[in-house]
Amino acid sequence: MVRSEEVCFMPDGTNIEYIVCGSGPKLLLIHGSQRTPEEIENLIKILSGRFTVYCADRRGWGGSGTKGREYSMKKECEDAARFLTDYGIDYVFGDDYGAVIALHLALCCNLKKIILFEPYLTSFRNIKWTAKTARQVEKNDYFGAMVTHVKGSNHRIRYMPDFLFKHILKRSSFSVDPYKRLMTEMYEYDDPQRQARHKKDVESSEWKHHKRMLQNISAEINAAKQAEPEFCKLYSMTSDTLIICERGCEPYVFVAADKLSALLPNSKKIVVDMSSDEKNPSSPDFMESIARFISDGRVL
Repeated sequence: MVRSEEVCFMPDGTNIEYIVCGSGPKLLLIHGSQRTPEEIENLIKILSGRFTVYCADRRGWGGSGTKGREYSMKKECEDAARFLTDYGIDYVFGDDYGAVIALHLALCCNLKKIILFEPYLTSFRNIKWTAKTARQVEKNDYFGAMVTHVKGSNHRIRYMPDFLFKHILKRSSFSVDPYKRLMTEMYEYDDPQRQARHKKDVESSEWKHHKRMLQNISAEINAAKQAEPEFCKLYSMTSDTLIICERGCEPYVFVAADKLSALLPNSKKIVVDMSSDEKNPSSPDFMESIARFISDGRVL
């Protein structure tokens, strides 16, 4: 599979890194806040089997520039619209927060079809925890911020004591690379700064990604909240829309999907089982549903 890595600059000077891979109709993938780099790569791989995928590191992510003080949903849409106009892209796939961006993009751009993977509405989501998360990130308390974020956004562990969840998090391979930790513990350093550097070195790549997520998520949810009143215009949107929810996702996602499906005049909603389609034959196939929706507007 041919894959190229490029960089472009937005009018405000912010650099945006992006990749292009695959072949077929051009599709812009707008990534969300929750997926790990490995999950995003897997999504790109799946989609590039049928489409020419353009996927950019959004502001504040990967190799792109920072969000900046004037960050807003408008900025995100301007960045995405640049790809639509420069490369003649008609189809957009938005994941999580990326799906929220895709909806706002469709309100201001003439898109043929959009795919929304687990979109959310802040009016149906508990977002009280975001202010506390932002304060903890400012103090470099990333473990505390992660506890606040996960408990705030996951209804299954909302009432687990903080100290217990923090202990589990610190001892998991999620936060620490087991091999690097073993090698580091073989040495002791008298220099506190050197010890601190080695402690940072044992952080797993997944944890480093989630630290970046914690730096961004409060600003992104606040941007979504401020822009959400614009959704009153969705009833007039002409784009065909496919809404996809993964079985077992958070309840607020299902509520938002139902609400959006009712608001959007040309929309379809499906529920898929990404992890075990072979165990659930009745679950629509993720990629086939997207391909059929793009080609003729129907889904499995």
